[in-house]
Amino acid sequence: MAKAVYVGVGSKARKMKKAYIGIGGKARKVKKMYIGVGGKARLCYSAEADKFGTATPLSKYRTLLAGTTVGGYALFGGGGDSDAKEVEAIMDAYNASLTRTTAASLSVARQGLTAITLGNHALFVGGRSGDTSFGTVDVYDASLTRTTATELGIDRYDSAAAVVGSYALFAGGRGRNGIFTMAQSAVDAYNTSLTRTTATPLPSKVYACAGGTVGGYAVFSGGSDINSDSTLVETIGGMEIVRAYDSSLTSSQAAPLSCHRAVHSAATIGNHLLFAGGYNDTTGKYLSTVESYDASLTRSTAVELSSAKTGLASATVGEYAMFAGGYKGDSDAAYVATVDAYNTALTKTTMPDLSVGRYGLASAVIGDYALFAGGISKISSTADKYQDVVDVYSA
Repeated sequence: MAKAVYVGVGSKARKMKKAYIGIGGKARKVKKMYIGVGGKARLCYSAEADKFGTATPLSKYRTLLAGTTVGGYALFGGGGDSDAKEVEAIMDAYNASLTRTTAASLSVARQGLTAITLGNHALFVGGRSGDTSFGTVDVYDASLTRTTATELGIDRYDSAAAVVGSYALFAGGRGRNGIFTMAQSAVDAYNTSLTRTTATPLPSKVYACAGGTVGGYAVFSGGSDINSDSTLVETIGGMEIVRAYDSSLTSSQAAPLSCHRAVHSAATIGNHLLFAGGYNDTTGKYLSTVESYDASLTRSTAVELSSAKTGLASATVGEYAMFAGGYKGDSDAAYVATVDAYNTALTKTTMPDLSVGRYGLASAVIGDYALFAGGISKISSTADKYQDVVDVYSA
């Protein structure tokens, strides 16, 4: 468990985020501090990431939900079962003390939606219920008041999101019209006034791509370009294309991924945007590779994940990008509990496992905590279980 030290500033207790000591005329960062208690050294401060424990469970077990942060809350909205036959409109909110409350429900119950924070708003976008896709955009402010913004130009789910400048971009996805499923290339951009514009489409129609921000770019990578109703674990028609958008919504092509990759995850840490895990339809293999793009969109590779997997979740908290959970095949050990953390130097630390191995989970950050919530796990060789567990990591 990470420890903290507080100092008095203006009659208020302020958490010390970093500590330095002088050694040889240079400032050296303190990683851990100890105090003597009863003749024993007790840890009182740690700048390293660690598992904190678990928070109050979600108000209902579910997978393919979405998470993001607004004001003083980490929000987890929507979700349901993996087939979208039973979907939820629930919005669970956790404050910095990890106390759970329930905010106003989504305007439409759905799973497969995408969430991101833009300024003082949390946007929950798109989704699916049964054979119906949605373009709904639910917006929550810092007081957890819900409103709606202009819908997406095309109803869809399994899209990716990233922020650049004053815009939140939602790219790709797939839409359903009865029995037909169609991948999409559309990119919708919302400004801080929640006005929607249309950006240059992706070069291919894809779903299950991943998005993130680095330097002055929103970057989208990979995805599947086959019109398929396949589950989000083993996609077909994977892509390696990487597309970048600047703050004027001008698009450009970046160096491609090293291989086809879909159902992967993205997180930004320092000057690096990491794309981790996923599934390669060409080889039929789950991926442990991690590719990094810097502010000039130069691609390099980082240390691999501790397990090859798809359907993982990611979050950035403190000086760490974390990748948690996932799925790696049709076996009793297919539901992954591993959590890997990368610091700004891209050094990897393997964290304590999630309390339950699972995929289809969502993440959100509040204060010094990264929360990983929900998902689907295996409880026997023939049975899966939807989860309400919320694992908490600190940094």
